[in-house]
Amino acid sequence: MTRASQRLGLLRGQRYFNHPFARLAPHRTYAAALTLDSTSSWTVTADSYLSTLSDSSGISGTSIANNTGNGFTVYYDSSLSANSALGGLTYTLTNGGYLKPKS
Repeated sequence: MTRASQRLGLLRGQRYFNHPFARLAPHRTYAAALTLDSTSSWTVTADSYLSTLSDSSGISGTSIANNTGNGFTVYYDSSLSANSALGGLTYTLTNGGYLKPKS
């Protein structure tokens, strides 16, 4: 099993395009954490895997406004306490795509 470790944090007004660690194959162990503030955005360019996502200002109901999905799926680890705010739910991303718990 391969382990990738990367912490991704965006400060005011920055944009994030998929980092190679977020695009690893699903059978690997992940430690890519993404934190967004209210002025940041993420444009998803491939199906992606995150250990944690912190985006309290971008989530409304079951939609995430500052993540442009482009039809791709982002998976997160719902077993981690850092993702408890996501509640194990599936979220719709802007411009198509989903944020889903990793099964």
